Amino acid sequence: MSDEERAAAQALLAKAHGAAALELASVATFSLLGALLGGLAGAALVALAGSLLHLPYGHWVASGITTFAIVGALFVAWMSWGPMRARLEKTRPLEEDLATGFVEVLDIEAFIAWSEFAAVPTFTLDVAEPTLLSVHGAALAEAVAQGRFPCRKFLLVRLPVTKVALSVEPRGERLPVRA
Repeated sequence: MSDEERAAAQALLAKAHGAAALELASVATFSLLGALLGGLAGAALVALAGSLLHLPYGHWVASGITTFAIVGALFVAWMSWGPMRARLEKTRPLEEDLATGFVEVLDIEAFIAWSEFAAVPTFTLDVAEPTLLSVHGAALAEAVAQGRFPCRKFLLVRLPVTKVALSVEPRGERLPVRA
């Protein structure tokens, strides 16, 4: 893996970790909000129960409100942990790619190209193999914008585990894209 390719892969990983840090901050914020709402709900229920049952207010009121606040915070944190864990699991293959230090360099000849709707340029190519080749990554954006990709022949450098393109070097005539 060249220094340029390593820098591109590290930028992808930094972007993924930045999103995870933002998600962690949102989990903390919503947990506090859950504690506040749980405390308010606890106060309302304690007040309602106290007035209906004619119970004297005392230590149990504070305990009831605190219990609802803790339960509310824990519930929100538990509900938020699933998506955060899933995001962290998505970054693991990218970390594995960086740890190995290898890239795949493929000399491709394609015959048919299909475009897919995604956040980054994504194409499925028929390369006369038993399976289709999926090519995706922000590194394709410049060649796509210039109208040089997808093309009949190109050199593709991508990460081996995640299959994210780090660079593409168009070498042939442009292929018509099917939607």
